[in-house]
Amino acid sequence: MHFPILKVSNDGEARGSRLYAEQAKNAKYLPVLWTVSRAGHVNINSAERLSALRAVIAWSESGERPENKTAMIVMERASRAAFIGRVAGGTVTRLRPLYGNIYTNLVVDDLHTLGIKLGDIFALTHGKQTVTATFANAYSDVPLGEWVAFIDPESYVQISRNYENATMTLGVEVGDTLLISHIK
Repeated sequence: MHFPILKVSNDGEARGSRLYAEQAKNAKYLPVLWTVSRAGHVNINSAERLSALRAVIAWSESGERPENKTAMIVMERASRAAFIGRVAGGTVTRLRPLYGNIYTNLVVDDLHTLGIKLGDIFALTHGKQTVTATFANAYSDVPLGEWVAFIDPESYVQISRNYENATMTLGVEVGDTLLISHIK
């Protein structure tokens, strides 16, 4: 019986997948490796997962092995933020309570409109609480416990704390408003 294996890995985790593929180079059925040029941990978006799933189904049905490739699909998202002066308001769209991550409807263009670039620190306000966060590529770009914001694989702004719980700290719920502003 033949079981097709297609591994999709982002930059931060591609080394292990490449090692797996290298060790399987003499196997009867070679695995396929797709890489996504995105930093961080488990940073594969829904379109990339769907593409891989479709490739595995086609491979199972036809017997034709897909090629190794770069499989990054950039999700294009339009801004839905409300701007008042140099402040943008966005909505909490979902939470990941186990890790404390906050997912928003803010997009990278909202940050750019405020003049926030990679590495910049900005103010994040929920209710009467304001914290500062760094716009970065991944959790590891800030010290333990620090606030970080980055563009998630679906192309939305994710707010987190490195090894701390941002959800509990801010007391946010889905539907709440978050305000961001650049600190100069």
